[in-house]
Amino acid sequence: APFRAGGARLMPLVDLLVVNALEARALVWEASGQPREEAAPEALARSLREQGPASVLISLGADGLYWLDDQGGRRVTARPVKAVDTVGAGDTLVGALVTALAEGQDLDRALGFAQTAASLSVSRPGVQEAMPYRAEVDAALASA
Repeated sequence: APFRAGGARLMPLVDLLVVNALEARALVWEASGQPREEAAPEALARSLREQGPASVLISLGADGLYWLDDQGGRRVTARPVKAVDTVGAGDTLVGALVTALAEGQDLDRALGFAQTAASLSVSRPGVQEAMPYRAEVDAALASA
C-alpha cells in the first residue's frame, strides 16, 4: 500500500494479500483491463485470488473486512466507533493479524483480533500513538 501501477504482475508471488477496497478494485482493473467498477468484496476477492494469492483480506473501513481463502469467505464486522483518524488503520490491521496468526490463534479469532485493533486505532488521532496496546484489544474483545 498504497496501490502502484504494475502491482498486478506480482500477484502470483503473493501468499496473503491485504488491501483496502479501493486498492482491490485497482488491482482487479489493472489485471483485467476493465473499468474500475463498484463490486462486492466477495467478487473482488475472487478476482484477486484468481491472480495468485492463496488468501485475500479486503478491509472495508466501517463495514469491517472480508477474507477469502480455499476454505471459503468470512465477513467480520467492524466495532462501532467514531472515526477520528484512519491513517494507520491498515498498518494496525496487518500488525494485529500477523501477531494473532503467529500466536497460533484460529483464523476467526485472528480476524476478530485484527479488526478490533484497527477499530480502536481509528478512534484516536495519530498513527503510532493511535495503535492500541495488547491489553486494550483484549479488553475490547472481552467486553464484546
